[in-house]
Amino acid sequence: MTGPLRIALADDQALVRNGLKALLGGIDGLQVALEAADGEDLLARLAETPVDVILSDIRMPMCDGFRLTERLRAGGDATPVLLMTTFDEPDLALRAAECGAQGFLLKDASPEAVGRGLRHVNGLLDERVRRRILTRIEAAGRMNRIAPTVD
Repeated sequence: MTGPLRIALADDQALVRNGLKALLGGIDGLQVALEAADGEDLLARLAETPVDVILSDIRMPMCDGFRLTERLRAGGDATPVLLMTTFDEPDLALRAAECGAQGFLLKDASPEAVGRGLRHVNGLLDERVRRRILTRIEAAGRMNRIAPTVD
């Protein structure tokens, strides 16, 4: 790829959005090309400013990260989406995948992890969340062996 990786950034909290922009601007090969306060604004601006990857908060007013991703996919837009949140809840990661997001990070991830995530967004899942999901799947498997479902 030639030139920097162009990133669209969506977060309803201006302080977080500006902090992420500053952080990403300091990482070689990354450029924030578009900023938005919610998914609705991001969708409107993507038509005029194409990007390589979208980094979006999950919980935002108007159009949250899940709805943003669903609308992109429904419109045939395959731009990789990396969703992030402060909430360490495995169900959010599962819902992100169901909506069509390629990655999921917690907002307390290191700057290096965010940079790596943006460069290699497909299949990215925060390690702590991945462990919780696997624990749930394992527990569900044990429960099914103990009390199988009846159709």
